[in-house]
Amino acid sequence: MSDVAFSFVTAIFTVGGLAGSLVANLVMDSWGRRGTQRLCAIFIGVGSALMGLTSSLFILLVGRFLIGVGSGLGLCVGPIFLAEIAPTSISGSVG
Repeated sequence: MSDVAFSFVTAIFTVGGLAGSLVANLVMDSWGRRGTQRLCAIFIGVGSALMGLTSSLFILLVGRFLIGVGSGLGLCVGPIFLAEIAPTSISGSVG
């Protein structure tokens, strides 16, 4: 893999994370917190499968992008979900 290709593969995760975090509020409003967590798991699972089963650079990039989107969504929904399900005695310190 060339240096340029390696740079793209490395950077596409960050681009996916940015895209996921930008749409996280919309996804949480329409799917709910639990549904968004499930969507994160689907994105990360599909992205991991694509990365593990391919020998094509383009599919590797798509897999990394999907993992980034799932991670960006999870980064936004995780603390909110934890604060909502925490007992009232510790809900202010969780998240």
